[in-house]
Amino acid sequence: MGLDEAVFYFGFLPAGTQKILCMKESVYKGKTETLAEYYVRVHGHLLGDVSVFEISDAGVIRVIREGSAEQPI
Repeated sequence: MGLDEAVFYFGFLPAGTQKILCMKESVYKGKTETLAEYYVRVHGHLLGDVSVFEISDAGVIRVIREGSAEQPI
């Protein structure tokens, strides 16, 4: 399953559910942008209310994108 498919399935969760996508920190050789940063930059339009967290090998958790489960009135 790819990330786009995983994010697609988040759409089937009940309204108000906190949706979190966690990714291991990964930087392609010669680049400075992490995979999570790249995904948010390129596919952010698919994320909606999904939060994206990145976890390093040292166990440090970094919030890349904060989603919101609040429903518009």
